[in-house]
Amino acid sequence: MPESAPKTILVDYNKCISCGICVQLCPHDALELKDGVPVMVGKCKVCGLCSASCITKAISMAAEKFTDEGLLDTEMKDIVVFTCRRNVEKGKDYDATVISLLCSARLDPYLIAEAFSRGARAVLLSTCGNNCRNYPGSAEAKYRLEAVRMILEKLGEDGERVKVVEGNFEDAIEELRTKNFEALKNADILKNAVLNRDLRAIIARMRGIVEEGNVYGEKIDYERYMKVLEEAIDRAVKILNYLKEFEWRDQDFRDS
Repeated sequence: MPESAPKTILVDYNKCISCGICVQLCPHDALELKDGVPVMVGKCKVCGLCSASCITKAISMAAEKFTDEGLLDTEMKDIVVFTCRRNVEKGKDYDATVISLLCSARLDPYLIAEAFSRGARAVLLSTCGNNCRNYPGSAEAKYRLEAVRMILEKLGEDGERVKVVEGNFEDAIEELRTKNFEALKNADILKNAVLNRDLRAIIARMRGIVEEGNVYGEKIDYERYMKVLEEAIDRAVKILNYLKEFEWRDQDFRDS
């Protein structure tokens, strides 16, 4: 296997399953599959879309501050904002935890789940919309947030906990604060759901299949694709709920 050479991203070739999704999604054609694994062939703009979309989380950002842990290494207030750096006003003291992603394309559903797991009660995504320098990175991020909303609702949580805006996000922070959301009850299931390979694959390909089509130009209607996503979420959540219940029963047995 090739050494993980790119300075901007790192690839764990023991995790990579050669799906090629990272190559298909890269806005700058910077990746190519060689010998079945992604390698850098062009100039990476560090948008992070490949890392956010990797179904096995084999790709991580080389700069520690933009890895999952690097981004989450901060105190989580009740509202967490993931945003393109262009939307952050330098020196401003926001009444929320503001996490600059460089580009909103870097928004992995796992980051949202971890934010909830670490105390957030609502999550806001701020994008550049059609002005995204890594477009369609911002559009990809909105699709992923919509998928998280669907998972939350399947878990019996309020999907309005997650919200997306373009540009300035202060008004959206205040709007979310008026909702007085309680702590998420199923943060552990949400986190495991967004790590499910099948679910991540469906989410990663959602925008491309709906808006652009497959390699043959064949598109799937948005409502139909959302139905496929809903069914995948339902399967994943049912399995995770069963496993959680099994763990409780096993613990009760060991404690008896």
